[in-house]
Amino acid sequence: MDPFMPGKNFNTSAMVRDALPETIKLDDSRLINIIKYPHDIQASWSEVRETVPQILSNKRRVFMPDCEDPDAELRIDILVQLGMRRSEDCIVFETVAWRDGYVQLDVDDKTLPPGDVEHGGIWEGLPEKLATCFSISKLQRNRWIKRFRQVSTCSSRTLALIVCLQDIPIRVSQDANSFICEFQFYSALAELYKRHLPARVIFVHTPPGTAEKDIQDCAVIVEALIKTLVEQSGL
Repeated sequence: MDPFMPGKNFNTSAMVRDALPETIKLDDSRLINIIKYPHDIQASWSEVRETVPQILSNKRRVFMPDCEDPDAELRIDILVQLGMRRSEDCIVFETVAWRDGYVQLDVDDKTLPPGDVEHGGIWEGLPEKLATCFSISKLQRNRWIKRFRQVSTCSSRTLALIVCLQDIPIRVSQDANSFICEFQFYSALAELYKRHLPARVIFVHTPPGTAEKDIQDCAVIVEALIKTLVEQSGL
């Protein structure tokens, strides 16, 4: 739910998440398992600060609350974060997040506590800007359309993707808007940076359209994005 949308009780990013399949099949027949975080993250500074490290903790029970073994692990190879941007009429792939500038009130009417970048803060010594490790040029619409048209035997899902890419604008951005979404993105990048791990994370902003076709089209594009990221990673 987007609490900053008066009279609305939806968030299209959650709807797109729910529309994603449980698995995605690569061209070489390998399967990608899509593990969905089971809770909606509210627009709360404190909730994001608590939740992002949990998501990246490799603990199975974070994603599967019924897991009886508290030490059971679940490796996350790539993290795709989703959020809704009310002012957009297109899908936006966010690639950069900034450490500073978070001054707005959250859903609890609170500001981000000062001191995160100071001595003893959670981001002490971290770069002002962090970026995904993925190649931005390979996320461009025209490259995708050309690539998928070269597939000799197009599945119905691939054909749907080509149509979506022709109809829905996609923008690659380096400005995630200095609010909860960018804070969530930087938090994930920072967590990986502190662990000296590759920045295999990207943030996707979905447009506010809630029609079934809009949600399904966005889900198809996010699915194609995931395939592209897996291929880039060499996993």
